[in-house]
Amino acid sequence: MKNVFSLLMMVFALSSCTSSLEDAAVVPVTEPLDIVVNDKGETSSFAFVDSPRYQSCTSNAIQQCQMSEYAVVAQEKLEISFCDEISDEYIKTQCVNSVLSALAITESDEGICEDISDDNLKSYCITNVVLQKAYSSQDPAVCETIEAEDMKNSCLTNIYQTQAVQSNNVQDCYKIPVKGSVISCLDAVKNNTAIREKDLNTCARISNKNKRGQCQDTVTLIVAIETSDENLCKKISSESEMNRCLDEVYTSQALSEGKIGWCDKITNDTKKQGCYDLVPKEETVDELPLEDPVIVEEEDPVAE
Repeated sequence: MKNVFSLLMMVFALSSCTSSLEDAAVVPVTEPLDIVVNDKGETSSFAFVDSPRYQSCTSNAIQQCQMSEYAVVAQEKLEISFCDEISDEYIKTQCVNSVLSALAITESDEGICEDISDDNLKSYCITNVVLQKAYSSQDPAVCETIEAEDMKNSCLTNIYQTQAVQSNNVQDCYKIPVKGSVISCLDAVKNNTAIREKDLNTCARISNKNKRGQCQDTVTLIVAIETSDENLCKKISSESEMNRCLDEVYTSQALSEGKIGWCDKITNDTKKQGCYDLVPKEETVDELPLEDPVIVEEEDPVAE
């Protein structure tokens, strides 16, 4: 929204300057800053900074900048009073509507949306507040109050899928009004079950190929790390996930065996250094502490 206001300010500033430039006259000065040659080949000097068109542009630019700043601050602080400082009525109205919309969502009160003058923005504001209430309460009945069919379906899909995954109950998926979303929900439940139970067979039942592969990689990674199985890591299709798995296994091996050599195999520099920091350095012969020398006292010779 801030970018929209900035763009509007720029458009107004440029249009104002264009209008001023058309009517502006050149002002001669003693020390020229530029030279103008007319169609007759005659030259004249002028200073642009002293011309009415420059002064007009400068004044308009400052005014547009001030209005833009008022609009931005109004939205940041959710204070309509800053919008009242804007002289342009169109910009002021847009500022007020934006603040009201943000305020309604922040306070979860669709009643605030009613004060918005633009009907489309008012409807959008009300829908967003209702969506927020529905998601926070996880109540499908709240979704049903949304007039826009696509937004209502999106709301119901979100809630029923969340409930299905959390309860591991696929029956909730069949309550979703959009067929394509039902399949996606079923895949989400299978994925969640597979990861929780570390079951590759459940991953294989996922209909979406990409999600099926991601599920298999995730389960394989979990089992490989738990069992410190380097070979199992290498079965992961995603190179980044495979490397992450190997780094975890190497770190685990280094800690369990107390051998820093495992750290050398880690590809991620940060994790490699972390491994070095965790594993005690192996003592070499040169590093072993020297024992205090044993001093043998010689006995005094017995006088014969």
